[in-house]
Amino acid sequence: MSTQALSKHNSYLEEVNAGLEILWDTANRIVDQTLSFRPDVVVCLLHSGWAPLKAALMLWEATQAEPFPAVVKTNLGREKYQAYQVSNKSVGTGNFLGYYSDPFQISHFLAWLSKQWDWHAELKGQIQAQLGGERVPERIMIVDDWIADGNTYILALGLMDIIYPWAETRFVAGGLGWKAKFDILWLELFHPYLLAKINQARDEDGIIDGEMRVLVSNTVRLVPGTEDVEPGSFAWQTIHVSSPIIQKLSRFLPAEEWLDLPQFVHKTSEDFIAERIHEYKLGKIESQQQGRLKHDGFFPRLSLDALILRDLWLAEGGITRWQIIQKYELSAGQAYRLLQRMIRQGNLIKVGRGRSTYYILPPCRAGGQASNVIINSRR
Repeated sequence: MSTQALSKHNSYLEEVNAGLEILWDTANRIVDQTLSFRPDVVVCLLHSGWAPLKAALMLWEATQAEPFPAVVKTNLGREKYQAYQVSNKSVGTGNFLGYYSDPFQISHFLAWLSKQWDWHAELKGQIQAQLGGERVPERIMIVDDWIADGNTYILALGLMDIIYPWAETRFVAGGLGWKAKFDILWLELFHPYLLAKINQARDEDGIIDGEMRVLVSNTVRLVPGTEDVEPGSFAWQTIHVSSPIIQKLSRFLPAEEWLDLPQFVHKTSEDFIAERIHEYKLGKIESQQQGRLKHDGFFPRLSLDALILRDLWLAEGGITRWQIIQKYELSAGQAYRLLQRMIRQGNLIKVGRGRSTYYILPPCRAGGQASNVIINSRR
């Protein structure tokens, strides 16, 4: 359904339109970065990353003669952190909060991630299946809808650094999420009595409780149209009649009717992007190269501090400055200044003198144990 066909009286239409504009901007950003970065493979993070990539593919097909790079869709999201939190509760680094965490906390997670060998094999298998044969990607672009607290980009970049350590990886996302009230608009258009029950369940602070809370918290999960096969796996599947979330919601509407929600989202989104592409080709809007996100946001990277500390968590007897110089291609001066700063920040301890100097984690931060002991497995 085209947004032009939606009645203007719908109170949630403005928020949905804002989400659609975000999709368009993010599609512009993806196309721009694909042209400039020239990735060998584009890894799309499900579930919310598919809509902006789908929009980008539509824009690419309409404006570019060459084929788009190989695409890998993988179920890589925040749910993967649950395994880390469960298996590392006693470490003492605190709850993991993405880029709000300090490099020491991030490094501990990255060290744990280095030992999730089944994840490495599964993700590499997904990528190689699209690339074919033994071809190793030199440039990898990861696409997501947006960056909230950074958990997902740390997870994705951490895995790529393990699987393809010599590849250059770029993480591309929008400035905000695109899903904004799609589910509520669908309810208002097609099942207004359910929306009325939701609004009646709100208290004076706007908080929804009881069975309506179950309804609201689950309808938004239908919007992307895909779901986990199993939280600990990168496999995914299209939401279907027998999906657990559909079964949970079937007490409010028949299961088949809930499947109309993601179809409504997909059709509305595709119609909107098609309209934008048509306007662009007629010269009514700016070139896709001038999307608002072209110069906005940032391309996140794993900090050098976190990577060095990760190596220390995994090292048996510390690491030397020469090892850091070699691995991260630093000059002697750069390595010296970096290590001195990390010592001042309390993240490193220097041991020995001269050629016998090496660096270790502070015992007080490593829980008083050898680093290789406290990186717990999730099994």
